[in-house]
Amino acid sequence: MKKSLIFVFIISFAQLTYSNSTFDTIYSNPDDERINDIIEFPNFYIISGSKKNTNNYHSYIIKIDKKGVIIKDTIFDYGSVSQRVFRIGDELVLFRIHFSTTLNKASLKYTKMDTSLNFIFEKQFFMPDSLYISRYNVIMNSDSNFVIAGSTNTYSSPPPIINIFLFMVSYTGDSLISLFMNNPVSSMRNCYDVVEKDKKYYAFISHFSQATALGVFLIVDSNIIIIDTVDIPDDLYDNFSPKLINDSVFIICTRKASSSEIIISKINESGQIIKSKGFGKLNSLANPSYQNSLSISNDNIYFLAIVDFCMPNPFLGLGKPSSIMIGKLDSELNTKWLRFYGGDKYYHAYNILATSDGGCICIGTANDTINHNNNRDIFIVKLDSNGLGTWSQTIKMPLLAVKIFPNPVSDYLNISIDGNNPISKIEIYDIQGRQIMQKQLNVSKAKLNVSGISKGVYILEGITRSGAIFREKFVKE
Repeated sequence: MKKSLIFVFIISFAQLTYSNSTFDTIYSNPDDERINDIIEFPNFYIISGSKKNTNNYHSYIIKIDKKGVIIKDTIFDYGSVSQRVFRIGDELVLFRIHFSTTLNKASLKYTKMDTSLNFIFEKQFFMPDSLYISRYNVIMNSDSNFVIAGSTNTYSSPPPIINIFLFMVSYTGDSLISLFMNNPVSSMRNCYDVVEKDKKYYAFISHFSQATALGVFLIVDSNIIIIDTVDIPDDLYDNFSPKLINDSVFIICTRKASSSEIIISKINESGQIIKSKGFGKLNSLANPSYQNSLSISNDNIYFLAIVDFCMPNPFLGLGKPSSIMIGKLDSELNTKWLRFYGGDKYYHAYNILATSDGGCICIGTANDTINHNNNRDIFIVKLDSNGLGTWSQTIKMPLLAVKIFPNPVSDYLNISIDGNNPISKIEIYDIQGRQIMQKQLNVSKAKLNVSGISKGVYILEGITRSGAIFREKFVKE
């Protein structure tokens, strides 16, 4: 199977003033792309997401420089979606959803990597009584542990039963404490996000009950024990992206049932709205970005949303273009600048990050509404502190083509890789993650004797001389 690395093309945004810290870039390949997160290092960014071919999702992680040029990318792990990535010193921690048809159970993977995108170690956590993890988000708390808040469901067809969970994992990947809330009457819809304040956690949930409020805080203590639930008024719901801006005030980004705008609100821990402000475009439906709509830095609030949003088909659209909206506010929600980009394709926004240079970087997907092939590309927009950006250069990355055969296999498994990038190491794992075989190599073609391993499904992981990682699933018969 071909492991297609990423092509870079110029995005047809309006040309803006040149700055070394700004760029607009689309990365595309023949498969459907999804991007979820981005973090910053002094000299580069790391982005994570997944691509989908005709069979399944594959996670990817990409390293780009401060001008948007790809330094390295790695596509790995058949059957997973990379979601959140964090920086711990000079290492990365990556969270991703893993799908297992054989175990019929949802799981979450924790992976530690170095900045050359090499794996250090990995752990897997299974979700009880769940087939799918429908939504989740992760924060790093004041003790440098990870707090995961999200939703699972137990059915592959409607009507799903949604279960809310909060789960704490140490920075070294050890499971600490958890709360899994069974929801047999489907009164809780989705847990979108969580924020920490004074060793307590405020999980933001939509449609928690049959009450009039469409959203609530679910408040838990440091041991993930429920303290209280607090209604969020004014019909505010979906994609809260909460951020704590001082000791008592949160910022949230939501939708509102009676408005076509996104609503950014200052709200206290009792659920009282201190101030709200709407943003959008005339005669256009606006929606918060899918993963994180807000980022805070030095009393500046950056937000990201979609305008001309397609409610019936939110990720791909229905043949009409959309735009993304990026804004910078002060702590009183006064607008410093507001920018609109796109309009030539259907854009869906995913995440925004305030950057060390005083600007911000935004990520999302773009679907060609002219050809409408249902394959999304990923885009990145980097703006300076004044909201200005520029064009990026065009770069073409090579293809990494890996083949394994026969599959299923009885005795000898053949592995080949095209190009001047020989395989340096091969490892084989069973579906529980136990290593079965390891071989040091320096060849473009290899023949492995697998006659001695038991029948079953295995993962072959290879590392090339350049450090690229590939993974393939095979069946031993």
